[in-house]
Amino acid sequence: MNISRLCILALSCLLPWVAASQADETPDQVTPLGSFSSINEDAEHCNGEALDVWRIGNTFVGLFHTCAGTTGDTITAVASVRQFDATTHAVVFEGALSRGTDYLKGGVQTPSKDHFSFKGTISGDEIVGSLSWIDENYPTHKPKVATLHLRRKSVQLPGFATQADWSRYATNLSGPRFP
Repeated sequence: MNISRLCILALSCLLPWVAASQADETPDQVTPLGSFSSINEDAEHCNGEALDVWRIGNTFVGLFHTCAGTTGDTITAVASVRQFDATTHAVVFEGALSRGTDYLKGGVQTPSKDHFSFKGTISGDEIVGSLSWIDENYPTHKPKVATLHLRRKSVQLPGFATQADWSRYATNLSGPRFP
């Protein structure tokens, strides 16, 4: 359904800016690169995914947002970029979150253990690729797969002096995680 965490890949269209701006940054400084989204919302409902991306030196961090239901009930998770190829603009990221409650055998209620992964490309002002996710409470189920198409939004993301500052910010925004 909706669970894409494409957090870290705006580098491709921002490559010249990234190289130029690195000279003025400290090694631990967290620089916003952009926000990409497919979320549609009205006064009552929302549906879609979004990815916010920052750079720390030569690495990237991000937040993945997913919404399927009532506006304001967006779930956010930290997206870990596993690979980024500056030549092809290919990116791989993954993360984990809980999207709600699972009802297991015997009426046992437990938080879902949703794991997602994305493989795609950043091109210009878009992130496009395949998002797959699985609830680890149901290990025999096949992963759900969806095509994700996120467009750059004119959202001003905050910058941070250190990665610890960004981590505190991300922790405050992130939803429940499974153990």
